[in-house]
Amino acid sequence: MEELQRIYSTDPETTSISLSNFQINDLGELLPLLSQFKHMKALDLSNNSIDEFPQNLSSLSSLEALNINGNLLKDTYFTIECLASLPKLISLNINLNEEEQVDYIMNKLPELQILNDLQVERDEEEEEEEEDDDNERVLIQNEVSQSQQPPLEEMDNHINSIEPLEIPQPGVGPQQTHNESENIEENDSFGSSPQKDDDKSNIPLAELEKVAILYDSIRDLHKRKNPSKDQELARDFDHHLQRVMKNLYQSVKNSNVPETIKKVNGFKAKYDLYDICLTKLNQLMEENQQEQSSILREIHSGVHSIVSGFYDHFMIEESNHITLGSSNYLGSRMQIDEDDKDKYDKMQQEIDRLNKVNQEMRADFNKEKEEMKSNIDGLEKENKVILSMLIKHSKGEQTGANLLKSQLPHTSNARDETGVPPAFQERTTARGFQESPPKIPKTKEFTYSKYGAGSKKKTPAGPPAGKRNYRGVGGNVGQTQMRNLSLKQLNDLINDIYEKKLKYDQKCEEDKLPRETMEQYMYTYLNQRYGLKSLIIEWAASIINGIKKYSKEDHSISLYGKILRNECDEEFRFIQKHVRETLDISLRQILKDRFPNKSEQGVQELFDQITKGFIDDYYWARIIERMYDEQDCYTLEEMFRTVIQNRQQRRYSAKETRSKKRKMTREERLALVSQKDSDKLMFSEFTKAVLDFQLREHEKFLYKFIVIFKQIDTDNNGVINEDEFVDLVKRMRVCEENEEDINKFLEIVDPYNNQEITFSEIVHLFSAHMVSANDPLDPDKEIPILEKFAKAESYGEN
Repeated sequence: MEELQRIYSTDPETTSISLSNFQINDLGELLPLLSQFKHMKALDLSNNSIDEFPQNLSSLSSLEALNINGNLLKDTYFTIECLASLPKLISLNINLNEEEQVDYIMNKLPELQILNDLQVERDEEEEEEEEDDDNERVLIQNEVSQSQQPPLEEMDNHINSIEPLEIPQPGVGPQQTHNESENIEENDSFGSSPQKDDDKSNIPLAELEKVAILYDSIRDLHKRKNPSKDQELARDFDHHLQRVMKNLYQSVKNSNVPETIKKVNGFKAKYDLYDICLTKLNQLMEENQQEQSSILREIHSGVHSIVSGFYDHFMIEESNHITLGSSNYLGSRMQIDEDDKDKYDKMQQEIDRLNKVNQEMRADFNKEKEEMKSNIDGLEKENKVILSMLIKHSKGEQTGANLLKSQLPHTSNARDETGVPPAFQERTTARGFQESPPKIPKTKEFTYSKYGAGSKKKTPAGPPAGKRNYRGVGGNVGQTQMRNLSLKQLNDLINDIYEKKLKYDQKCEEDKLPRETMEQYMYTYLNQRYGLKSLIIEWAASIINGIKKYSKEDHSISLYGKILRNECDEEFRFIQKHVRETLDISLRQILKDRFPNKSEQGVQELFDQITKGFIDDYYWARIIERMYDEQDCYTLEEMFRTVIQNRQQRRYSAKETRSKKRKMTREERLALVSQKDSDKLMFSEFTKAVLDFQLREHEKFLYKFIVIFKQIDTDNNGVINEDEFVDLVKRMRVCEENEEDINKFLEIVDPYNNQEITFSEIVHLFSAHMVSANDPLDPDKEIPILEKFAKAESYGEN
């Protein structure tokens, strides 16, 4: 099987294998390959088409748990005997429909601990009862041995004096008939109703007792020669008795069955009960007296042939009588008119058609299922690659410009591989290659404060449609009212700003206008929304105040504040969004792996319970192992422990403060004692810690660049002109400083010569553009400019 071979080639040391729903028909073909998994402890073969198991499964020496639900087993009892060859089997899942099958499993699999996900409870007094039964059988055997008739002659006499046996209900019978004759008398299936003398199909209880005594005598003889066979002989008699009585009940339960047939079936049942005694006696003699055994075997065969022949002959004769008596009725029923026959043929054709459609739908379903599974596997691999690349990007470990540009969204959706918009390529002149228009130096009329109320920059002169006017709100606007925004209100407002800025950046690209920083656009957004200067300043102050208030509490607020202060590029929020989604996806996948039998709804309930409350150490450890290397995992674990300790300390301090003011109530004391989850990590804390770790690593990566950028950006507004950009490139000292390369950079970040280049645009450019790594071991290796600058030991300063 290809799936099994794939598992062995990838993970031969695996301890668990699932082959559920693989349409397996013959396990014998897979047994040699399964035997190669020396450490396999769990095997799932559910929902296949296996009808029979190999008799010897001892090669699966380490198997402890087996699931064979949903298979087409021909004989459950034979299957259980085959499973008895598994030396370490302690857990079994199997479809059972009779109580006797459970008892048979208990006898055949004495080491079994779990059956169908339920703990096996064995009777502690079972061994003591068996010892009492053995003592009782020894006494009975002594009485039989002292009688003048040997067991064989007594059996012959019983055959000649057979009396009716009362028929039990199917599946109900004495559990220890051959062990305790008293149980037979007390069993409701044989003594619940008075016997009727005229019912010749019934067998009296005394007859069963005699058979049990005879069998126990033979069993005792076997026990003297081979004690290990005693339990096997006991089980054989139990199963034989149940089978005989069930067959008898099935043959006579119909009231339409003639009395003669019922009587003959009763005689046949009695013969079958004595027949097992003769069979076991013959087996005993084969071990000791082979000559006498051969004679007895011939006699047994002859008697069996006579009885079987008589029974078959009688049943055939009775069947002929019944057939002759109902021939007229059957003949009349066979005369179906043509209309009914046509209806029948049409119905049969419709059934055949529906069966064919059903088979086609099943085939299509299986095909789609395989395709979806293949797609899911591919998407999971792709997601893992993307996540790894994003994490590396946040830490400066870039792998290629094309990969990065394919993952980080940018406001320009119409740039080619060079990053230049097509509209710019249509210009009659191009900077650095033909005559270019004179560069207009950047003029600064107003200076943005760190969170300035307003500023304005002049843009190059041009057509009215292309003019750019920053909507500043400078000037005296009088006293304003501070709004106290809630955490949710502030988050909703920031998300709306993010969404509107993407559209606004696209419009600026289409109108050939420069891109605004997040601070500039915040005032543009508020101006478009409210218009009045007083309201703009009021809302801007409220946002800034909310950032200061909630930065430590909420990661999204903290990230927006850093973007606003030009301490982090705008595109990094997309990386954080992807990391947040990956945390949820990883948790959901781990839940599915841990609870494979749960439905999608059950997994969703567990997922909601965790995300809205606490997350166990097992889950967060598995998640970060999937996403980070060993060193990062250790750092995150320390962060998690610190978060838990700080929360516990805050709770303790609050209670100490409250306890100084007044005594705690009984409810408060009980609540203090019942804090079971105080040492666990909340899922919201887990998510924030991971995102904070990502942001901190990204800040380390950008630190040197931010320092040199702020040295050049003297007005601290996050925007520089072309001359300042050239100065920035020269100070970084990580790429060729010739005019041609610098002009290529300017064509990407300022294609329309607006003299305004934002912090985020430069970070995006230097993260995507590759330069030589100067690695003597790998001369062809290239890395992004920003990564090379972050690793550089020195750089230019004023």
